[in-house]
Amino acid sequence: MLFFDIGKHQLLALQQHVREHGLTPRVHGDRGRKPEHAICFDDVMRVVHFIRNDADERGLPQPPPRVV
Repeated sequence: MLFFDIGKHQLLALQQHVREHGLTPRVHGDRGRKPEHAICFDDVMRVVHFIRNDADERGLPQPPPRVV
């Protein structure tokens, strides 16, 4: 059997997983956890509200007219 770009530790971990769980996909340990740097929905909505208000006050830049 030929393995490309896999270390000894990774190979041993795969073998152990197959012995214990059979041929099932491996699942990362942080699956389902919220990242520490994630921002809450309320903060996202405040930013969206700010951008929309700023666009209403200053206007959005328009593309130059097309010359035909």
